[in-house]
Amino acid sequence: MHKEIFESEDFLKYTNDHLVLVNADFPRLKKDQLPKDLQKSNDALADKYNAEGSFPCTLLLDGNGKIIYTWKGFYNKGAESFTYEVKQLVENNRTKQ
Repeated sequence: MHKEIFESEDFLKYTNDHLVLVNADFPRLKKDQLPKDLQKSNDALADKYNAEGSFPCTLLLDGNGKIIYTWKGFYNKGAESFTYEVKQLVENNRTKQ
């Protein structure tokens, strides 16, 4: 998802002005393990937002850390569709506040 969506021009153009992106990585291979402090931080995020351990898991949070929407698994509709969904969810959340 990272290359297909999160690095796409459409998505980056939107997120640069509207979102803060956080990538919590959980490498499987021992050679790719993260530094302990970063792993601890990522584990805390997983405990809070993904207790069931779904991977990949993509979350859209509001400014207070409340989950707006969760995508579990690989998103296969493309970057343009994902960006559109995110825009709609952000706008809908904004009008509710």
